[in-house]
Amino acid sequence: MDGLNSALSSYEPARINQPEYTDSAVVLALVEEQTLTIPFVKRTRDCERHPGEIGLPGGRRESTDTTLRITALRELAEETGVRSDTVR
Repeated sequence: MDGLNSALSSYEPARINQPEYTDSAVVLALVEEQTLTIPFVKRTRDCERHPGEIGLPGGRRESTDTTLRITALRELAEETGVRSDTVR
């Protein structure tokens, strides 16, 4: 896990500069317990967008999100209950 952490520490996400696109972010969380797992979320059938789909935690940037990292961590907390202060 430390090698992966080191490799990703300088990663800068690519931005898609299309005016019709909305800023959003997702989290690829790697959970290290007995094994390494990746948590997914399943949207309820009554969701307005992408009902019933399985995907990574994430969503649209809100006006209070100063960065897309903040967006991703906020969405992770909202959708899974994982607090941002536990993420490294």
